[in-house]
Amino acid sequence: GQSFDLGGPEALTGAGVAQSFSSALGRTIGYVAISPEEFGAIMGRLMGLEAEADVIASYRMIEAAPLDTMVVDLKPALEKLPIVQTTLEQWVRQHAQAFNTPMSV
Repeated sequence: GQSFDLGGPEALTGAGVAQSFSSALGRTIGYVAISPEEFGAIMGRLMGLEAEADVIASYRMIEAAPLDTMVVDLKPALEKLPIVQTTLEQWVRQHAQAFNTPMSV
């Protein structure tokens, strides 16, 4: 019956995510920013046009939020739950096999 704010130990930009993946996998991972409208159009084609406006609104809100929005004090959760925080780079290193396995189409 309890709830906790969850986030990670670091605030990441798109370029920061690409850098974390690049460092962990030992190869260059690129990041190209697109507007909420461009992303909404892509997701609208995948999820249906009715979802497009919601996706755009959500990503506009994310784009306007301070970078550290997802960095939260996890002390209350860590006192109750058996979890260990990891950085994105650590997590990618732990799951590198998943990112190095060729995908079949």
